[in-house]
Amino acid sequence: MTFDHCGALRVNRFLNACRFLISDSEKYCWSCYGDNAQILEATIRLPNKEFKCQAQIIINTMTHTVYEISVADFKWNKGKGRAFKWYNPDYSLIHDVEAARRGIEHADQAWDDVNYKRTNEATVLRHIKSLFGPAPRKKKKKAPAPRKLAKAFKRKKAVKQK
Repeated sequence: MTFDHCGALRVNRFLNACRFLISDSEKYCWSCYGDNAQILEATIRLPNKEFKCQAQIIINTMTHTVYEISVADFKWNKGKGRAFKWYNPDYSLIHDVEAARRGIEHADQAWDDVNYKRTNEATVLRHIKSLFGPAPRKKKKKAPAPRKLAKAFKRKKAVKQK
């Protein structure tokens, strides 16, 4: 068994994009990705408990191969929503074949009449970052009082010399 270093980097980028807000993890039920496929899910709910957005990644827990990354924005366009998905090109055909075998007409259906827009990994991660907000910033340390006074004194001295 080989370890997928690229997959490990993708998992890291996904976790950073959704700010490590993992809300659920479960075994992937379809067989197209093998026995070790796991879904990690990050969800943000509004104060009234409605879903705002959701991001998912499907990975192999043994090799860290990433099969899919998706994001759904439930509040876009007055609640109609939109969804984006990246499929690993090495496994997308296997997924589509299993969807057909299961009798699923629209393998890209996200919910109701909203379909996933197949796109590249960077676009999906960019949408995840925008929905999950920026990473919290570190607070800037305030200068201690003696240092502030020293800076003020230097400014005053410079003005007097002119």
